[in-house]
Amino acid sequence: MEVSKVNINVIKEKMNIILLLLINFSVSLNSFNCTKQITQGKNDPLPSARPEKLVIEYHLSGGMRYYYEALYISEDSSYYTVNDGGSITRINFKINGEEFSNLYKVFKENNFDRIKTYEEEVYDRGGNTIFLRWGNGKFASVSNSGMTFIKESWLEEWGNCMNALGKIMTQQSDMQKKDYLLRFDKTFFGQEINVYVNSEQVIKKSTLTAEQEYEDNITKTAKLLPGKHRVYIKWNEHYDNFEVDTDSSKGVFMKIANDSLRHEFMK
Repeated sequence: MEVSKVNINVIKEKMNIILLLLINFSVSLNSFNCTKQITQGKNDPLPSARPEKLVIEYHLSGGMRYYYEALYISEDSSYYTVNDGGSITRINFKINGEEFSNLYKVFKENNFDRIKTYEEEVYDRGGNTIFLRWGNGKFASVSNSGMTFIKESWLEEWGNCMNALGKIMTQQSDMQKKDYLLRFDKTFFGQEINVYVNSEQVIKKSTLTAEQEYEDNITKTAKLLPGKHRVYIKWNEHYDNFEVDTDSSKGVFMKIANDSLRHEFMK
């Protein structure tokens, strides 16, 4: 009888362990399924017309790349800023009531507050996030960044909202870009150079030559936003980079001396 009781207790303990393992497995499975489910019901419904105190924000993260964009739009003031590898530019602007209402209409017509997303395990992925807030704590946000993806059936609506914001960023940037002069001394003539400003190539890999025989320098013009930028220049087997500020200088003069790059700013 004592042996029988021991065996029964052992069996009960094993059953409890098995039951506990099944419960843990079930919880884990449910958690996994939850992360794959479409997120919904978090956003407040968008009003039929542009609400008071509306703010629209857009953020872009470069993931592994050191790059970031931010757009802020409100009735009173707006700005667009870019951080490209530590070089930060910013433009301030203002849109009128009609433009703001037309922008909001894009989000309303594309059911922004109902756009569905899902989660997937990925690493070091950048992406975009759009956030609308208004009234007393009302908001709607959608992210296509990191482990969050837009559901395929909603990609068109998401794209329409992105394009509307992209159009504003492009228009405002083009309006405020400045001509910035990149002037190369004759010591660069015959040198093969390749020049980038931030991540944009402004002079393709080529041999620099004077356009006229009597010239002792040559000037290239880059269209840059207000703020700080970094110039990257490769000449022959040399590589240099330095920061320029379009708010404090109109250009930079470069020359080669003792097999090294020298530069000075043009005020």
